[in-house]
Amino acid sequence: ADLGVTKEEVVDAIISIKESADLPRLAFEVYDDFVTPTAESLDCLVHLVIAGDQLAADAAGMSAVRQWLMEGGRLWIMLDQVDPATVELLLGDAFDCQVVDRVGLTSVTTDPVDPGLDGGETAAAEFEEPVELVRVITTDENVLYAVNGWPAAFYRRVGNGYVMFTTLGPRGWLRTRTPKDPHPVDVSYPTTYIATDALKGLGGHFFEQSQTSILSQEQFS
Repeated sequence: ADLGVTKEEVVDAIISIKESADLPRLAFEVYDDFVTPTAESLDCLVHLVIAGDQLAADAAGMSAVRQWLMEGGRLWIMLDQVDPATVELLLGDAFDCQVVDRVGLTSVTTDPVDPGLDGGETAAAEFEEPVELVRVITTDENVLYAVNGWPAAFYRRVGNGYVMFTTLGPRGWLRTRTPKDPHPVDVSYPTTYIATDALKGLGGHFFEQSQTSILSQEQFS
């Protein structure tokens, strides 16, 4: 089911996970007509989010992202936004989960599964507009969070790189900012949303220091 996730919701999730890790909110958007012909053109990046299928029609870009990942890149794939066929083209056998179906949820309880995550069962969040959950079957030891017993976030090691998958739509990882919450990192552009505890936990995994050195700006030039 297409629950009409907007680009703004995807951006809100990216900004919120970065703010939760006390990182600058700066992010660059890769448009449909942008071509990344070589892995070297991505070496200035440490983190990359895939929330669309444009790579499926870009063989050079697909190869570049795959090599960048193998050499130590850290990739976030939003499975509610990306066709599994695109992920299979990118990761091959490393993408070993099976998509069962998609459901819309108006009540979401995100529970930590990985023993390294803090906290227990979270309070349910209620939504007037349903949030999509892609129900998948995957290896239990790689699951970070679950919703209704289904994996909501899990990861894979690919070469020297790391891939984080989320199956819950972006709004499921966000809550409305309140006066009691910390001020936005960039006070000139306040945001309506803030990361839930679960999204903060994902940030702790996703923003771990890469084991592979990234090219300096001088080398990239």
